[in-house]
Amino acid sequence: MRTKYVSALIPVALILQLSSAWAAPDRESRARWEEAVEPQASKIVIQNLSARPAEASLGSEQIAISAGRIAEIPAAAGPFRSDAPLLVLQAPDGFDAASLEIDKAVSEEFLLKRGNPSARAAHPAWARELVTGVAHIRHGATGAVALASKDPDARVEIAVEFVAPHTLVRIRQLDSLGNEMTSLVASASSPVRWRTTLEPVAGESRIEMRTLRGEAQGTAAAVVRHAGARSRRSPITPLLKLGGGNAKFEPTINWQGSADLYYKVTSGPVSLCGDLYVSRNGAAYTVTPGWICTDASGAATKGPWTYAGQSGDEDATGYIVWSDGSSTNSANHIWDKTAPSVTIVPNSASPAPTALSGTANDGSWGSGFSAGFPATAGGGNSTCVLYFYEKSTGGYWCPGSTSYSSGFPCNPSCTLSGMPSRFITWSAGSSVLPPGLAHVSGRCYEWGVVIMDNWKYGKEGRATYTFCVP
Repeated sequence: MRTKYVSALIPVALILQLSSAWAAPDRESRARWEEAVEPQASKIVIQNLSARPAEASLGSEQIAISAGRIAEIPAAAGPFRSDAPLLVLQAPDGFDAASLEIDKAVSEEFLLKRGNPSARAAHPAWARELVTGVAHIRHGATGAVALASKDPDARVEIAVEFVAPHTLVRIRQLDSLGNEMTSLVASASSPVRWRTTLEPVAGESRIEMRTLRGEAQGTAAAVVRHAGARSRRSPITPLLKLGGGNAKFEPTINWQGSADLYYKVTSGPVSLCGDLYVSRNGAAYTVTPGWICTDASGAATKGPWTYAGQSGDEDATGYIVWSDGSSTNSANHIWDKTAPSVTIVPNSASPAPTALSGTANDGSWGSGFSAGFPATAGGGNSTCVLYFYEKSTGGYWCPGSTSYSSGFPCNPSCTLSGMPSRFITWSAGSSVLPPGLAHVSGRCYEWGVVIMDNWKYGKEGRATYTFCVP
């Protein structure tokens, strides 16, 4: 079996393999996903969305994609399989893979939305427009936009955001008579924003985007080379308001001690049952038929699920497809069961360090860290505190003192950097550390850092540093 080291694109129709209904896989497990290759696809373009090398297979061919790079391979009988975070396009011969561009800030943006919806991560103008009121195209729905240009060099450029993991869309460009000029099938294993160029506008073109799974939004523009920033972008809007209702998890994140979890639907179709589509911890969607039914007012509630009933961290996205074909929005929920892992690194000052720093990692599927977590029932932001203990006497040092004379820790704060994220750094300078004169020759000391993802409900991660003064 050969391995190809390439740089380009790939196919899109996923099947997910998951464990039992609401069970959470192991904290760092990787979910296998696979897609069928459409017969009309001529080539497959694969964008590695991660900072690590990725592997995939297409039939019997093995494919290796460098970190952050694009791979382009001829289409062949599938399926395509991978456990890596990828954007996959099934494209015709004329598709220019070099026109594919990814918004690098998207993963931070999604974590940020969970913590502080009013904040915005830095991302390019074309991506910023996607998060400012562009209508979402839900599972089963089609959106469209018409473009016109008198410039013979103008080409269609589309910008798309996959709002949910494992979203699958079919994009078509039609001429003024309704004939198909080109088409793409695109999917990604995680939420992502991307843009690419299609065929010339040729006077008038119509762009259609049908969401076959998940949820997406998009814009399109008639772009002349080197003038993209000045091109007016138009939203791809739903052809029909399907009225599938609004869905949400309450609460959005469950830490220990927080309220039980419920799934609620409002403004849905009246007296209908719907299938649950859910992706857990990066895995492809599983479907549970007839999972929820609305009442005479179009409302429905499922739950409760308890914190104690969950086996591990879980980051899930779910939505409902009703029996009339309409669907709800995609809603996200996190079970945070595992404490962050924390490191502590002192500098080499003597007789005691004068600076501390380190990292905190909440794993692939935990809540991460944020300065804007909702203050539900007294919970709130991530925190970082220190303690300083003299092992020989059992005393603690408190700020302003010249000795370890307190019977209780004082816990001065340290600084967290890089939020919102699941991996952050922390630091503490000399202003919050014991002075050198507080340390006695022949005695040993333990310094520790405690970091909580949520200061009231979250689990604490702890790291210690021990030293003795000669």
